[in-house]
Amino acid sequence: ALGKLMKTLDRLEKKDKNHAKIPEVRHYMIQIYRKLGDEQTAKSKEKELIALAPDSKWAKAYSKK
Repeated sequence: ALGKLMKTLDRLEKKDKNHAKIPEVRHYMIQIYRKLGDEQTAKSKEKELIALAPDSKWAKAYSKK
């Protein structure tokens, strides 16, 4: 699942760096890293999501922590 999300993210970013689905894809990637027990990568990806799309509902969920 993580590989598929990474490919999707790559494809969306090549199509349009501001694609509306990018924050959602990043959110699901964070959730998978958490389930894998990779908290360090999950935190790093959270910071990226907040920096890249601070107004998205996905980033807002993490910035409330």
